[in-house]
Amino acid sequence: MDSPGALDGQRPVALNPLADNFDQFREEMREWHFSWDVERQTRGPFRGDIACRSYDGVILADFTFDAVRGTRTAATIKHAEDDYLGLALIVDGGELYSQGRQEAVTRAHELLLWDAMRPATFRSLNGTRLLNILFPRSLVLQHVPNIDDLSCRKIGPETGNGLILASHVATVHQMIDRVPAANRASVFRATLELLASCFHPEDLVQGKTGYQQAMLRKVEAYVRDALLEPGFGLESVARHFRVSSRYLQGLFSFTGTSFSQWVRNERLGRARRALASPSFAGESVTELAARFGFCDAAHFSRSFKEKYGCSPKRFRMSSDGLRG
Repeated sequence: MDSPGALDGQRPVALNPLADNFDQFREEMREWHFSWDVERQTRGPFRGDIACRSYDGVILADFTFDAVRGTRTAATIKHAEDDYLGLALIVDGGELYSQGRQEAVTRAHELLLWDAMRPATFRSLNGTRLLNILFPRSLVLQHVPNIDDLSCRKIGPETGNGLILASHVATVHQMIDRVPAANRASVFRATLELLASCFHPEDLVQGKTGYQQAMLRKVEAYVRDALLEPGFGLESVARHFRVSSRYLQGLFSFTGTSFSQWVRNERLGRARRALASPSFAGESVTELAARFGFCDAAHFSRSFKEKYGCSPKRFRMSSDGLRG
């Protein structure tokens, strides 16, 4: 099986409930659930059950298992296949879940958000049961644009929204096969709308997290390599990193600028170095403007003067004088 998303309908469960089935459970976890590697945490017979279904790319996974420790490293994450965000309802038992510096302890009736694109670990109690719904990231971002900042967050039963969402997740697992195929997408949209309702502005991250800082550095490096390519823009960068344009804009806002301003400054810096370099002496200001992505020479000149205090032509003349 190449991808969890290729599942179609209910997968028959072949685990033997009357025997120690840990080895089989471990192989099922590796094959059917994003290559999790699990280790048993207790001696004696192990009991585990797995059932997975998929509906147009949304995966439903029902797990019951004794105490295990699960690990997913960067090396085991297949980026082309694992671009999912999970919403797990703890039915029984509980687990400790960690992604990066984030950690969540979850018990029965609590929900957990987790990201299949990030390395993670978990430890579970005996008799833990999880009902997972795994959504393609692109679908989640349509309803919860800041979802990347909410990974490894739990939703408890303290609020009405959390209780309703937990009940909804359980009902989806129980009743989704009775929903006409044409209507299932609306059910999953409702799930995401309920998820979004569980967070408020004060829940959002204020200031850059370690993840956001690392993400911003990756984006900046990519932009430096790609900004002169045809079709480059905010949308193309967002698609490359599988995030929303709004989220990408938010990353740059932490630096006191916007995506477009950052890109313009990068283009202007390159143009300035070219104007001062003998290697580009044969190109006119108009040609350099086009080379570095400005729509016309007049726009380039205005932007250059605004940033550096003189026109590109004057800057080139002064650079020539210094070289002479």
